[in-house]
Amino acid sequence: VGDCFHPGMSRLLPVKSFGRILDAATDEEIAFADDVIKCGDDVWELQAPDIGDWQFSGVPDTGRDYRVDCDQMHVSLSLASISVDGESTRYALGGVLFDCLNTDTLALVATDSRRLSINEVDCECDGEPDSDVDAVVPLKTVKLLLGLCGTAGSMSFAFGNQGGIVFRLSNAVIHSPLVAGRFPAWRKVMQPAGGDLFTFPASELGTALKAASITTSEESRGLHITLDDSGITATSKAAD
Repeated sequence: VGDCFHPGMSRLLPVKSFGRILDAATDEEIAFADDVIKCGDDVWELQAPDIGDWQFSGVPDTGRDYRVDCDQMHVSLSLASISVDGESTRYALGGVLFDCLNTDTLALVATDSRRLSINEVDCECDGEPDSDVDAVVPLKTVKLLLGLCGTAGSMSFAFGNQGGIVFRLSNAVIHSPLVAGRFPAWRKVMQPAGGDLFTFPASELGTALKAASITTSEESRGLHITLDDSGITATSKAAD
């Protein structure tokens, strides 16, 4: 797009309308002129607010960089987002916690006070990790990252010196605030594992859980799981 814009040109475009224009575009090029957008023989006129009325402070100053693999982040963020309480504003449960366990491991933690998800990814950090940063990334930002991770090999992020976080991918830079509040002390909940360790084929266990969940309902969404010498038995019961 470098040849399409003159220096200093800035435009605010309505997201939904411009997205529909991109879907309907039949020509390879789109031209901008004031409030007019042209694509081939098609012309649209979109009213947009003055760019001067739209200010974005971002996170100008950032600390050390963290580098992670996009594939690992996509899997871990997908799993963590299941446990996010998207409707709650208490205890910073409305996002995913980025917690550095050590110099080469990042934990992505989420909870809705009923379930807890902990996913670890390999991470490279320039220097000692920011152990004093309680960084809870909003769910909206997490969903945006999930949409971009599949098109990039790696990403880096850094915490702002005055709050916020900046993600840098090969095709985008995302400035995001952090969720206000302190995340629960999840490490105190996770006690060291004790007793016997049981191993099951993942595919067989997944198939059994899916089969048992067929008869669940909104009122009884859980599965009753028992473990004995024959293996795992998953059962469910609903009113119908």
